[in-house]
Amino acid sequence: MKNFVYLFSFFLGFGLLMSCSDDETPEATFGEKFGGEWTITFAGDLTGSIPLTVNDAPGMGSGVLPITIEGFTVNYDVTTNITENGALTIDFNTDNNGTGASAGTLTEAGSGTGTYNIQFINTDNGGQFPLAGDWSAIRN
Repeated sequence: MKNFVYLFSFFLGFGLLMSCSDDETPEATFGEKFGGEWTITFAGDLTGSIPLTVNDAPGMGSGVLPITIEGFTVNYDVTTNITENGALTIDFNTDNNGTGASAGTLTEAGSGTGTYNIQFINTDNGGQFPLAGDWSAIRN
């Protein structure tokens, strides 16, 4: 009987210890979900790839994207914004050569998709070129 009490006490204590353990996995941080180097590849009227660096917190970034059509290059000022859930917006702006926008989503799995629309204006000859298509992203 004494052995039974010891054995019962052992299993009761072990059961209480196991039920008090923290089985919850902490939620991944923004940096763990989306941070790092990405490559965005354009399809449609634009082709090619650009790098994108996502920091450890949601927010905005900027850069320059040169686009050349018929020998005329426009340097678009690019502003990016990524939210806590991976929604990515990209705005393309110039002083007088057109504007554009892009929207899409990055995923925790390291991929993403979106669309873009850019109005390209050649101020040398007045040509206007609407550029539209899709993009895909992959975390490097």
